[in-house]
Amino acid sequence: MRLVRLVAVVTLLVGLMASAGAATAAPAYRYYVVCSHSKQAPPATSCSKNSNKGAVFKSNNAAVKYKICVKYPGGQKLCANNQNAPKGRKVLNTISSSLKGVHTVKWWVDGDLVGTYNFTVT
Repeated sequence: MRLVRLVAVVTLLVGLMASAGAATAAPAYRYYVVCSHSKQAPPATSCSKNSNKGAVFKSNNAAVKYKICVKYPGGQKLCANNQNAPKGRKVLNTISSSLKGVHTVKWWVDGDLVGTYNFTVT
């Protein structure tokens, strides 16, 4: 009986440690918009209509191919397929827009939506 309890406690502790490790793991992807054509620029939620704009994507765990789409004010959507993201490196996709209003950028990997980011052009 004592051995059964010991095995149960050890199993419980291993399970708790595994779930704690998963909870603190880094996200698989990082994505945001910048008011620049530089991957080093800080994330932005608002850009002036005359500024350069770009969408930054980084895959932390593996090299992947991704799809990116930008939905413009008024509903028009423009997508780029088969974009390469080397593991651990930021990739910048230029966004050409001087339309004022909210733009929505979405990223997919293997058909799964992995990120959405809204920014406003003023």
